[in-house]
Amino acid sequence: MLMRYVKIWAKNRLIYSNKAGYLSGHSLAIMSAKICIAYPEATSLSFVIKQFFISYKSWKWEAYPLMLVGLVDANEEFENASEIVEPWSGTGSSQQRGTNEGNDGTQMSIITPGFPEQNTTFNVNKFTLKRIVIELKRGFTLIERYSHQEATKIWDLLIKELDWKTHYNYFILILCRAGEFEQNEPLNDGLTSCKMWIVGVNLTSENFQILMIDEIFKTSSTKPNSLYSVYATKDNLEAT
Repeated sequence: MLMRYVKIWAKNRLIYSNKAGYLSGHSLAIMSAKICIAYPEATSLSFVIKQFFISYKSWKWEAYPLMLVGLVDANEEFENASEIVEPWSGTGSSQQRGTNEGNDGTQMSIITPGFPEQNTTFNVNKFTLKRIVIELKRGFTLIERYSHQEATKIWDLLIKELDWKTHYNYFILILCRAGEFEQNEPLNDGLTSCKMWIVGVNLTSENFQILMIDEIFKTSSTKPNSLYSVYATKDNLEAT
């Protein structure tokens, strides 16, 4: 139940998209499991939800990877470990970890249990991490503010949909249309999303946030898979 609730929360607050650098179902499952392991005798859903936001609002993501179990010693468990995909490693500097594909962990590391361990938040960058942390702190603040009031009000407010139309003053709209010879290419949509993710990162600045959405507008496009949008605040646009 905790996993289902936080997944709704992440989707409604627009921080659920692995492709765009946010949380995914895998990362939320590990985050939820960590709370359940820490409180095995908890019988109240409201209690574990509170602990979720209390625990992660101030987690030092760059310093402490989130893991359910310790890393497996591949040399002891597997005879031909070098032939298997390289697992995530907590050793070395963040710059060194970032040189290997699937072994980044420089901004946010939520690691899958079992060999080969992988970082489920590989795509998170410092700008999307800022958005995630803002939402975690918002959740904690709401719990603290309404802890002595009607419980239902807290849980409804926590998962209230973020209205991007009022939250962001300005936005950039990018229309992408494939040529006729490319319309039947199965990888076309994924390639477009990947390139737009890179554009979004380049648009960000050190001081202001940017919000990227990679799914919400596709269904409203008159041509399927032809619309991909990036939204930014007015200050961000002026600073870039």
